[in-house]
Amino acid sequence: MASIIPILKKSYLLSDTQIGRLSTLFMIGYVAACPFFGFFGDRLKKKEALLICAVLVWSTSNFLTGFATSYGQLAFYRTLVGIGQAGFSILAPSILADHFSREKQNSILSFFYTAIPLGSAFGFITGGYLSSFLTLNKVFIYSSLPCFIILIAYLLFGHHQFKSTHTESTGNIALNDIPAIFKIKEYLFACLGYCAYNYALGTIAFWGPTLLLRKHHIDNENASIIFGTLLVVMGISGTLIGGAIANKFKKHYSNAYTIICFSSMLLSVPFCLLALFQTNYDLALLNISLGMFFAFFITGPVNTLIMQSSPEELKTSAFAISVILIHILGDMWSAESIGRLLDLKFEINIALLLLPIFFLVAAFLWIFPVLSRNKQGMK
Repeated sequence: MASIIPILKKSYLLSDTQIGRLSTLFMIGYVAACPFFGFFGDRLKKKEALLICAVLVWSTSNFLTGFATSYGQLAFYRTLVGIGQAGFSILAPSILADHFSREKQNSILSFFYTAIPLGSAFGFITGGYLSSFLTLNKVFIYSSLPCFIILIAYLLFGHHQFKSTHTESTGNIALNDIPAIFKIKEYLFACLGYCAYNYALGTIAFWGPTLLLRKHHIDNENASIIFGTLLVVMGISGTLIGGAIANKFKKHYSNAYTIICFSSMLLSVPFCLLALFQTNYDLALLNISLGMFFAFFITGPVNTLIMQSSPEELKTSAFAISVILIHILGDMWSAESIGRLLDLKFEINIALLLLPIFFLVAAFLWIFPVLSRNKQGMK
């Protein structure tokens, strides 16, 4: 969606606020579906069937977006895409955690979450490229095809390839067991930090190509391709290197995951600031790259921290709750809030100052439990 903002605005005569609201509606669908997938994910013995249904909703809704003739229809289909993606985002990590030991979970989840920058970059690059010679509806239709192909391949070749290392859920989990999750300080602050991080990441993920277009006067196709390329290279390398460093430190420090999350934010913030105010285009790209690289260090560690700090029998529900929180308090509103600032005539680099600000908030929230324990230990 972010790679075709200028075309969307022209085709539907939309304001920046309306463009940002499409991201908000996507997140509303996403968050609304999370309790359903979390509840049944802890109770069904075959989570894979629910996962397949979610991916089917996701793919079909994106395909149907290509036939939208009004802003209302476009908004409706984006909401459905959010519902489908919620199922995948909650169930897939839980299924993976079921198949691997605690010692291997950070490595597996770090590798799994490279799909975020890879998929986002694929969307930026293909969206920007296809929009240069196809109509808007065909961009949505053709961009849906890879998801259908992957789903068919999974049904034919990938289903039931692994045996779980965990016992199946008994299905007897009560709803009143779930509030106990919030009493776990590590879980709570991991989620709150992730909320701030997701808000920040949501601003640049949606408006990144527009930053290049408006501040450095790069045309939409090239802005999308360049931003997408940086995202995939820095996102994948940052995710894998951050996960590897966390694994190494975990052997010596029990708080390794938390410390990696805190440190990566402090490293990313200066490069984010330089990227927003750098007038030289090449230096701006360099700073964007480094800011992305360090920002993605947290991907495996924070998700592993959330997964491992929650009770085993409530793992999927705990993960679903974390997803609800990071979107309701995070990126559900970030794209639209930047759009509102732009409609108020703020320059895009000023509006995007929310990016480094919320990275700093995330850093403090992640390190707080460690500082609190150290203070209590001193007493």
